[in-house]
Amino acid sequence: ETLAAFVSETVTHLLGVAGCSLWAITKDGNIKCVGVAGSIDKQCLGQDLPVSDAPGSGFVPYVAATGQMLRLVGDKVLQHPAYDGTPLPGAEPPGPESLLVQVPLIAKDTVLGVLQVNDAPAHVLEDPFTDEETSFLEIIARLVAADLDRVGYKRRVAQEERSRLEDELHEAMNVLATGVHWEAATTYQAFCANNRDEVVYGIKRIE
Repeated sequence: ETLAAFVSETVTHLLGVAGCSLWAITKDGNIKCVGVAGSIDKQCLGQDLPVSDAPGSGFVPYVAATGQMLRLVGDKVLQHPAYDGTPLPGAEPPGPESLLVQVPLIAKDTVLGVLQVNDAPAHVLEDPFTDEETSFLEIIARLVAADLDRVGYKRRVAQEERSRLEDELHEAMNVLATGVHWEAATTYQAFCANNRDEVVYGIKRIE
């Protein structure tokens, strides 16, 4: 989350856009908003959406599903099949010069998230989004994807190590339990052998 907040704020500041958000694929395969900056409402944080390229599914789920970058301006925002009819954060409502750029975060041919940039009509007219800025976003997306992949790898290694230790502990407990049972049985047998008369007398009393 610290990385997501830093990336969102840095992109918003360096590009001078209205807002930026970062989304990450969750364990259950959905995509979740983990970082926002600028005019994007902080209530977006934690929003969890199903990944889908179906019509009206929304831009973030669409990019996560297809792995394709979107760069839409004006009416193209409204006309895109993924548009779900909701206002764009930082560009409300989408107008003739509204801008939406979404870049998939891809590492090892796997989509790990989406970097989204929105800009308001007035700002786009004053300072149009350039190809160089788009290239900058793609570079940032690759770097973030690499970081997410490393974090995911470390988590997988930690989980595997935890599972291995749990298995070893379980095995050790079984060995210990077997040893305790064996020692108890041996001790009991030795006692019975050395105290046969007392044991027989005790059994008879129980009977």
